[in-house]
Amino acid sequence: MERWKVEKLLNIIECVARGEYEKDNWRRILDSVAELFDADAAAIGEVRDGFVYYTRVSGFIENFPDYDPERFRVPINRSAFAEAIRRGYIVINDYQSYRWAVESWKKAGMRSVLIAVLENSDVFGSLAVARFLSDKPFTEEDGRILKSLAFIFSFIVKEELEKRKLLERATKDHLTGLYNRLFLEEALEREVSRANRYGFPLSLIMLDLDNFKSV
Repeated sequence: MERWKVEKLLNIIECVARGEYEKDNWRRILDSVAELFDADAAAIGEVRDGFVYYTRVSGFIENFPDYDPERFRVPINRSAFAEAIRRGYIVINDYQSYRWAVESWKKAGMRSVLIAVLENSDVFGSLAVARFLSDKPFTEEDGRILKSLAFIFSFIVKEELEKRKLLERATKDHLTGLYNRLFLEEALEREVSRANRYGFPLSLIMLDLDNFKSV
């Protein structure tokens, strides 16, 4: 591996270890990952309800005018992700003709993609880099490097997901799935602080529904 790549890789690992992903939901770190592989974009996906949703993305994808994880989701079965599970990563250098290409990614202009799985005791997500503006192929060495990086990311992303589950249990009513008073108090404090900081007005609407218990 070239020296600059080693330095870039070590810098990415250091940024993750310092928790810098918390500042902007991984955007800067994923920008660096894309740069490491001479790619246009990078993303972290999480497995949910039979699909992979890329909820953490680099700036290139974030700036898509119509980007929505729900529209760009990837099925777990019959997809590049399914093939990546078998050996930890997959290299696809002609995505436009790939048999299981996702139509939304094809229309976005994806030309090649490199996918590595995120796994702990089980597979729960993926780390991917892609080229949209260049036909330069990814190599098997790129795949092995991304697989190693995904191994490191796995511990951090898994912890993030577990924390989110705990937070949802603490702030949502178990029966209705609605946010509870704890969430309301925290949200109010956060929004009042933001309104004061940026100097914009803030409104609060309260509704009282008769006989709501019957619902």
